[in-house]
Amino acid sequence: MFCLLHLSPLTALLVSSKAESTTMRNIVILATLLASVAAYDRTDASKCTKDKADIFFLLDSSDSTSQLFEKQKIFVNKTLDSLEIEYGKVHIGIATFSDSFYLNLDLTFDVSYLKKFLGRLNPMGGSTKIGSALKSLLADGFRSHRARRTATKIAIVLTDGQSSDNPIAAAKALMAKNIKVFAVGDTYMNNQVDLRMIASRPTGYYVFNLNSNALIGSIKNAVQCISPKTVTLSFVHYIWASFPEQLATMSLLGIQSLG
Repeated sequence: MFCLLHLSPLTALLVSSKAESTTMRNIVILATLLASVAAYDRTDASKCTKDKADIFFLLDSSDSTSQLFEKQKIFVNKTLDSLEIEYGKVHIGIATFSDSFYLNLDLTFDVSYLKKFLGRLNPMGGSTKIGSALKSLLADGFRSHRARRTATKIAIVLTDGQSSDNPIAAAKALMAKNIKVFAVGDTYMNNQVDLRMIASRPTGYYVFNLNSNALIGSIKNAVQCISPKTVTLSFVHYIWASFPEQLATMSLLGIQSLG
């Protein structure tokens, strides 16, 4: 592992005339990328069971997303097709919320029934109480008799992100139970600030637009216990192999590292 501890020498160089060279700018960029690794993932990897996950989709069915509800259902269907849903592996539950929370379908591995049920699901209307919904999802979903103690827990929240209550405490309660929270908003309606408040860290790995090509891949990574830190360290190893001269220069500049 390679983690940068001090960037002050490079910061000074960046604002100096010496930083005009392409080489020095590249060194600064590399240093910044590497520095992000140290704080990139705070999840407890020991509580992740590869390929065994309890996943709840929480769909926003409020008035503000009535036109987007079908898009949410299409996304859920695509995700179901991409996961290994079967007994002992990935189990799926579906919930909806607006003013109230409804656990529409408890955890199951019956893909055919999941898809039929999803097809009949309609929006409720009302306001967007994300905080209340997250609290109920923890109490009624992840603590239901079908939830498995040893399974990785994942919540996928589909919303425009504009909550009418404060969702921070409820989101923190989920994360305190080592539940990974994905916050997914519509491309042109989402409130990035609210989405980041409810998502796991790093938010760059757990906050997405509904149409993002990377979203399903990130969910699959979470199921397979591939953490953001693991992905980033792979990138660091690539940098280490590809830019040995620049990294050696960083060492000469007095940047400290841990091996």
